[in-house]
Amino acid sequence: MNAAWFVLMRLARDRSALFGLVLIALLVVAALLAPVLATHPDDVFELHPAERLRAPSGVHWLGTDRMGADVYSRLLFGARITILIGVIAVGASLIVGVPVGLVAGYYHGWFSDVLMRVSDVFLAVPQVVLAIAIAQTLGPSLPNVILALSATYWPWFARVVYAETRALQQEVFVESTAALGASPWRLTALHVLRTSPPPSSCARRSAWDSPS
Repeated sequence: MNAAWFVLMRLARDRSALFGLVLIALLVVAALLAPVLATHPDDVFELHPAERLRAPSGVHWLGTDRMGADVYSRLLFGARITILIGVIAVGASLIVGVPVGLVAGYYHGWFSDVLMRVSDVFLAVPQVVLAIAIAQTLGPSLPNVILALSATYWPWFARVVYAETRALQQEVFVESTAALGASPWRLTALHVLRTSPPPSSCARRSAWDSPS
């Protein structure tokens, strides 16, 4: 309860974070209530060539597309796919990138170097180009799009966690925990990872600063 209250207070002080949270909440609500909010829910699967490219009106709030489908209704149902792709792709990137960064940052040796060189190979290719190449090679489908996005974003998380792990290894509390006999898993998972800044925000800033 105290942790939740602390997070809410931090959000209340950070207007940008609060505004972003409200936008995400509205997007999720709109996606969940798409069948109720949509004015033409059948247009997701049906086409009406006779009504193509209609201007916004009382019947079609945002007009119609080239196939005559209601744009507003398709946007609401499309939000479901957008959220699904985003959550799964980011989750898969975290599942792969964070352990890779922890292992490569904690251990010093050839295996750590190999992990980082593999991530450097992915980072050397522009993300959009790599994602398009993977999606085109595997074929157009929702799982392949998620796989392509996950394959392009996990190196950012790995690199950020790697740098933070190497930096925190020199801290007193980490050295003290290791001197008390803590296992490497306990040391990295319960102390290093919890002390590191959120990798998602760090990776996002790194992606914005990258020329690719």
